[in-house]
Amino acid sequence: MKRANDDDSGSGSGSRRRSSSGHGDREKRARRPTAVVASLQQLALKVVLLNLPHYPSLAILSDKLGTYIVNRLASERKLTVGFLRMLRAQQCPAIRVTLPLLSDVALLKLVCQLPHLRQLSGISLAPSVTVNCVRALLHARSSLTSLSLDISRATAAWIPVLAQLQRLGALTLMDPAVLPPTAWLPLRALTSLRTLRVTGGNFSGLQSLLPHLKGLTSLELTSVDAKLPTNLGSMLPQLTQLRLLNMGLTSWEQHMPNLKSLDLSFNPLQKLGNLAALSPQLTTLNINSTFITDESMGGVASLQMLATLILESLFSLTDASAHHIATLKSLVKLDVSFTDYGMGLTRVILDLPRITDVRWHGCPTKDLLKARNLLTSSSI
Repeated sequence: MKRANDDDSGSGSGSRRRSSSGHGDREKRARRPTAVVASLQQLALKVVLLNLPHYPSLAILSDKLGTYIVNRLASERKLTVGFLRMLRAQQCPAIRVTLPLLSDVALLKLVCQLPHLRQLSGISLAPSVTVNCVRALLHARSSLTSLSLDISRATAAWIPVLAQLQRLGALTLMDPAVLPPTAWLPLRALTSLRTLRVTGGNFSGLQSLLPHLKGLTSLELTSVDAKLPTNLGSMLPQLTQLRLLNMGLTSWEQHMPNLKSLDLSFNPLQKLGNLAALSPQLTTLNINSTFITDESMGGVASLQMLATLILESLFSLTDASAHHIATLKSLVKLDVSFTDYGMGLTRVILDLPRITDVRWHGCPTKDLLKARNLLTSSSI
């Protein structure tokens, strides 16, 4: 009898153990779907990151460095918010976001909660958003190092807001609104700024602001209605990269001894000063789609450090100026597409000691250059 009781007791204990074990299994099973869902969410995000060409209104990409790039937000808000929430939980070195219209404050707030946000671009300052709101949101992301803004509808009240972003290293201003020159002066507080890009519009503050941005190393102005200072070299002594595209320049004689890269494309440029004396450290020069002639090419001669020279679409250039290119002993890359050069330049190219990359659409001597593996495939 006792044995039976013992058996019963053992049976009950085993039953309880099984019951307890079964309860634990149920808990594990209950937790499993959550883990599975989380894994599927991660997988879905990775799939989207890699296959976003299939999503025309939203682009979230991941580059090899683990940097997430979010483009064209607010096209499909529900989908965007979902992915931003998932992205917020990701561990990655940096996040770059492109936001086309700063009118959806809730969406911008979600963007500003991304823990590794470093670059915010494409923002259009909509009139419906108050200055105080933008001040609070942007100031919350004071770690931003790169910001791109469409300020065609901005007022002078927006400028002090931008000046709060003390860590900005790169600032792009698109289509600046017409403001008094003094309205831009608060931006002189951006002492960490190294790159300034302005595209379109009337940037009345150019001459008053630039002297205060002593740390600038890169300046890019494209189709800006503004008068360029004549003393850029002394005004911005640290400048190493300068792009002045479609700025109405007819001549270039600025003394900028530290300049390494100069792009004067799409200007009615007819005259070049002696660049070897003005900017002896130049390694890259782009004067494509200008009015430079054989005579003007004398300004390019003897640039001892020049490695890249872009002369594309200079239709009046002929072999008469080939001897100037012969003086560029450090030249590695040369683009003379859509010019009237011929056999004279070909002989010069074959004698240049470091040349490896020649781009020459319509090359009349392509067989000679192909034999030396100098002509790029795009030129053939």
